[in-house]
Amino acid sequence: MTGDGDDTPVDPPPDDAADHETERQEDARAVDEAPPRWRRAVTTVALVLAWAFVAFLAGIAISIWGGMTRLGGIVTLLQGLVPIIFVPVWILVVVALLWKRWFLAAACAGLAVVHLLLVVPALGTNAVPAWAATAPKVKIFSANLFNQNRTPAQAAARVMQTDADVLTLVEVSVVMHDALVRDGLDRRFPYQVRTRSSPQGDTDGIYSRMPFTDGQSIPLLENKAPTVTLWVDGRPIQIVAVHIDGAQHEIWKWTGELAALQPVVRSAFRPLVIAGDFNATRWNPPFADLLHAGLTDAHEDRGKGLSRSWPLTGRKLAHLGPLLRLDHALVNRTAAVESVKDIHVPGSDHLAFEVHIAIGEGR
Repeated sequence: MTGDGDDTPVDPPPDDAADHETERQEDARAVDEAPPRWRRAVTTVALVLAWAFVAFLAGIAISIWGGMTRLGGIVTLLQGLVPIIFVPVWILVVVALLWKRWFLAAACAGLAVVHLLLVVPALGTNAVPAWAATAPKVKIFSANLFNQNRTPAQAAARVMQTDADVLTLVEVSVVMHDALVRDGLDRRFPYQVRTRSSPQGDTDGIYSRMPFTDGQSIPLLENKAPTVTLWVDGRPIQIVAVHIDGAQHEIWKWTGELAALQPVVRSAFRPLVIAGDFNATRWNPPFADLLHAGLTDAHEDRGKGLSRSWPLTGRKLAHLGPLLRLDHALVNRTAAVESVKDIHVPGSDHLAFEVHIAIGEGR
């Protein structure tokens, strides 16, 4: 018999009961440590958006390398925005690594490399060749004056402040042309060739202080580009002023007009510069094809390839500041760019620029 003070040990509970108790405690702890449902939902949405962004950027890269422009304005705009819209992928790489989402991190790292491959060609500065130091020079002022410019008098005054030898002016409305003439255009730049670019009387033209030869126009589908041959200290240079129709209007016309410039490049046997509003960036395949035909972009040549010239006014995008480099001076291998600088012309939706070119001996 045992009394109230019996010290007989009590048998431990069965192993199954202990295991169940342990599992119950672990489940309770897991529930306590699990993220709230809303946090899991936010994470899932964030991952879906991140992968969608990756697919979006991959599609843009494929459209550039594949030469795709079929969807018109939206695709060409996105291609032109490559330096900007790829930037978030660098941040996303870090975020994906912190989340330990290794596949996402790898995809973003790949796109970061793609970003570099696309942008780096626009960054470099080519050395000015030694022959340029003693070569004849020509300075060109190029501007899209915007046919809806509300301050033509101020715009004309700024244009006439230049000390350039040649003007290449596009989207010159009748009112703007009158303002330029009042400020002395015909007196200071008496040698001119102009083409009409719209039924409203807008013109694209070349205006020179010096006499030129071969003043004519090059057919670009339904448009025409004025061209002249200027002789400076015994050396000729062909100058072409362009205003390529925008891709948002008719994509076939945009691609066709850019393609129509390639024969001009290939047949040039003397120094050549094509200046104006190309409505294209180096990341648009038709413009890249033009560069590959044997031209160099003046802004890229002088280390300003990521500068932007449009839009400045007249569009909702203008509130974000210039986004695209649409205005270019392209030179062949027998011309050398010594300097280029952007210039603001009042009332225009494009930045103008001045480019100083050394004239080589041709071929």
